[in-house]
Formats: sequence, C-alpha cells, structure tokens
Amino acid sequence: MFKNILLPFINILILVSVVTLPLEIKYLGQRAAIVRNVLNFIAAVIIGLIVGVVM
Repeated sequence: MFKNILLPFINILILVSVVTLPLEIKYLGQRAAIVRNVLNFIAAVIIGLIVGVVM
C-alpha cells in the first residue's frame, strides 16, 4: 500500500518542478514551461495509476 502512494508522489516531485519554473519560463517561454509541467503531471498520475493496478 505504501509503495502505491510513494511512487506517484516521487514521480510528481521529479517531473513537475515548481522551483525551476522561472528558469524554464526564461529559456523556453511561459507557454512551453507550463505545458511541459501540466503534461508531466498528467503522465505522473497515469504512471501512478498503472503502478497501483500492477502492484
């Protein structure tokens, strides 16, 4: 049960970075940085659901 909660949480921490968002906006542009973070958040949720079903 603990792994089912921990893996998506770690995944979101790695993929969706609020700390580096200003730097990403500077180099990638605001739209690209936000789209990247939103897509990574969705991917992390899907990965978490898949891991929850498999484990």
